[in-house]
Amino acid sequence: MSKKMIFNNIFSTSINSDIKEIYIYDIYCGYGAVSRMCYRFFMKETVI
Repeated sequence: MSKKMIFNNIFSTSINSDIKEIYIYDIYCGYGAVSRMCYRFFMKETVI
């Protein structure tokens, strides 16, 4: 996935997610402070 696809995936999902599921990772999201909020499930499902 490109960074843009990852970015879009995170934010299309974020609307219906509980706020406590939000964690900040710079690895995948480099679009600024707000867009660096990536989800725990995303990190779990992704092999780094």
